[in-house]
Amino acid sequence: MFWLFHNAFLKHIEEHVPGSNKAVRLMRLEKAAVYYESVGNYMAMADMTERQAKEMGNVHSNRRELTGRAGGPIEYADMTDEQIDAELRQLLGIEDEVVEPAKH
Repeated sequence: MFWLFHNAFLKHIEEHVPGSNKAVRLMRLEKAAVYYESVGNYMAMADMTERQAKEMGNVHSNRRELTGRAGGPIEYADMTDEQIDAELRQLLGIEDEVVEPAKH
């Protein structure tokens, strides 16, 4: 009974409150971004673009997490500086690039 009412409520909200729909919010943000760009307000345009990315699941972030084998911590206690650098290059996908030795 709960799920029947729950689903009916969600459907009602989507039909009667357009702003509750993700696609509608994204279209409105895009419309605002285009408007701000057309009037030369690039700060507001950038804000709308960032809001769109957040709406899509925080995809605007450039954050990266580096882990060791099988998602564990990077083990470096018994590694030389060259081994640590090689491990970091592999994790970052850097090939044949000169990297300064790690400082401990």
